[in-house]
Amino acid sequence: MKKIMYNIIGLVVAFGPIILHLNLTIQLLCIFAASIFLWISSSIEFGSLVCLSSLFFLPEVTANMIFQNSFGNSTIMFLLFSMLLTYGLAQSGVLTNIAGFFIDNPRAKKNQRVFLAFYLLSELIIGSFIAPTTLFILYFGIANQIFLLLNLEKGDPFAKRIMVGTGLFASISCAWTPIAHTFPLMALGYYETLTETTISYAAYMKYSIPVGAIIAIITYLLLIYKLPKEPINVSDNFVKVVGWNKQNIAAVVIFIGVVLCWVLPGLNILKVLNTYGNVLPAIIGCILLVLINSLNVKEGLTKGVAWSALLLCAATLTLGAVLKMDQFGIIPMITGALEGHMSIILIIVFTVFLTNLISNIVTTTVSFNIFVPAIVAAGTLNPVLATIIIGFGASLAYALPSSIAHIALTASSGYAETKDMVKYGGIIMIISMIIMCVFGVVYG
Repeated sequence: MKKIMYNIIGLVVAFGPIILHLNLTIQLLCIFAASIFLWISSSIEFGSLVCLSSLFFLPEVTANMIFQNSFGNSTIMFLLFSMLLTYGLAQSGVLTNIAGFFIDNPRAKKNQRVFLAFYLLSELIIGSFIAPTTLFILYFGIANQIFLLLNLEKGDPFAKRIMVGTGLFASISCAWTPIAHTFPLMALGYYETLTETTISYAAYMKYSIPVGAIIAIITYLLLIYKLPKEPINVSDNFVKVVGWNKQNIAAVVIFIGVVLCWVLPGLNILKVLNTYGNVLPAIIGCILLVLINSLNVKEGLTKGVAWSALLLCAATLTLGAVLKMDQFGIIPMITGALEGHMSIILIIVFTVFLTNLISNIVTTTVSFNIFVPAIVAAGTLNPVLATIIIGFGASLAYALPSSIAHIALTASSGYAETKDMVKYGGIIMIISMIIMCVFGVVYG
């Protein structure tokens, strides 16, 4: 009943000003507000449908423009095929093999602190090129196997730190690189749509790698605080690896090839690849995975693609395109407030705080469309840096279950609770803001 009430409120806010023929700025702002309200209170799917449908009724907004900026946008296609790639790689057993290589070694078994370091390092590295939810599901299974073999019960301090760390590092790894990560890619895609210029992966990682590494180290130090140095006794087969064979080795080679096609042009190597964009290498990668029987496309489209996320991306890309239109006068409303380094600090605090309350995708959209178009118009700050900060900061969901699925799963695992995520996540959220601000001011 409550959800129905929220849906009605959202519909009234979105369509009421249009029916009453109010000022165009008010109409667009109400669609914006209604979309956010529905994404938070109702569902991503319904909110996205309301957002897209209401934009059709705005003057100067054509059906072709909506289609071009939603499902006709290259960002949507890239996300679709990168999800399929990740699914195929996971099905081949490659990810489990890599995780096992990092964790199951003599040095990792030295004591709890060293074990946790290897475990989280493997998650960070593997997570640098796969989606956080996929990463968390993989490591959630590994963590539960560890608990079983070490006889760690719910409430055990070591088990709690493993589980909390699994959730936190899934978010950090998502921010670390833009490869197959929705939120950084959305920010970069929004910027390309806004300015018709691209931000290279290399430019993003110039900021994200050092900042992410420092955040990861501090997070690890927080997790091992007061953790005893007890030895680890793990059986040799605690990770059920698939083993390396011709098929999954070929899958690795294919994925590395696709990643190189994404990364090398940003390093001024093989710049001709820019002609084809990021979508074509992903499509070719999927074709090759099918040929070696590592990807079932029908199954991947059903189980490996987050269609709700794609629908939300389609709605937010279109909303972002409309918000920047001169006819609606949104940008002049906030242009004057953005100048000096305090604006960089404001972007960071706003983005990181918001992403710990609501969806990362919504945070990316809201932060980008509030700040970057105005920065581009005013010319007072570096819009590339602002975009990178938004994509990075929107990935750092740590504290509340409402922020992203893997934090909700962590808090409901039984080995960690919501209060644990609020405690550890809240501390890391503040630390992340401080580190981002320092680098933001320096890079700015």
